[in-house]
Amino acid sequence: MSFCSMVKEELAAAPCGDTRSCLLELFGMLKFRGSILLSGSQEDKSHSYVFHISPVYVTRRVLSLLKRLGYRDIEASYELHRYFERQKSFRVTIPMDLFNQDLWERFRIDSRAESWQSVLSQDTLYIGDFLRGCFLVGGYISDPKRLYHLELIEKESDVIVRFVAELLRKHYRMTPGIVLSAKGYKFYIKSVIDMIALLEMMGAAVGAEKIETIADQRKVKADFNRTINFTLANANKTARSNFTQIRAIRTIQKTLGLGALDAESREIALLRLNNEDLSLSELDSLMKSPIGKSALYNRIKKMIKLAHLLDEEER
Repeated sequence: MSFCSMVKEELAAAPCGDTRSCLLELFGMLKFRGSILLSGSQEDKSHSYVFHISPVYVTRRVLSLLKRLGYRDIEASYELHRYFERQKSFRVTIPMDLFNQDLWERFRIDSRAESWQSVLSQDTLYIGDFLRGCFLVGGYISDPKRLYHLELIEKESDVIVRFVAELLRKHYRMTPGIVLSAKGYKFYIKSVIDMIALLEMMGAAVGAEKIETIADQRKVKADFNRTINFTLANANKTARSNFTQIRAIRTIQKTLGLGALDAESREIALLRLNNEDLSLSELDSLMKSPIGKSALYNRIKKMIKLAHLLDEEER
């Protein structure tokens, strides 16, 4: 099972809240994957809302929410996918007038106008329920082991995705983005902190915890790799520096002899030849009278310059 399916199954199995919570979750589904059906004769037309849903556990969620609200006049059907026989698309139909009446009585929302946006913006208590409905029918989340990405796709208009983005920016300081893709208008989040917060808000605590665990593991791994790389870089730098020092000292030893150096420089040269892997600080600690890392480096630097001059004379 994919991580996205796991999260959606968790959301679909979440306990149904109060009637207002159920109503707004269904409203979120209608806004993303709903349509209006006209039926009846020319004189006696009836209007219905149709939920277009897949997979089956989301359909069960819709039916449970409708049952919780006391709806009885419900029609459910499905059709097989043209190419994949096991894949089904479900349709759940309910009377439009009854649902609109519930929205108006409980929230003063007119589903045919844009008043629902101001209502949700002012009453943030049910934002998570609304977004859960949106995500169940129009959302996707990638496997956090590969990358951090959560999205909602609306095929027809950018109104709903822009509203959701503004809602999360204003009330939760999230940083969502919106882009027009081949599938429609895409709302997306790539911040792992925002993804965790959004999943917790919708009711997917297990999914949020799993992302947090993976994010922590990746952080520890990145810190470990950074430390190893830093240590290796320092080791390589020390090795190159030591090689240059030893080559210079051997050039002096071969041409002039170490006896040509003053006593302190000669002591440093012998210590370096006998301790090729030590750093300058460690080398200084072995001296009879330590002179400090900087002074030691200056002495060695003079020997390197002398070696260069000797090499040039030989050429």
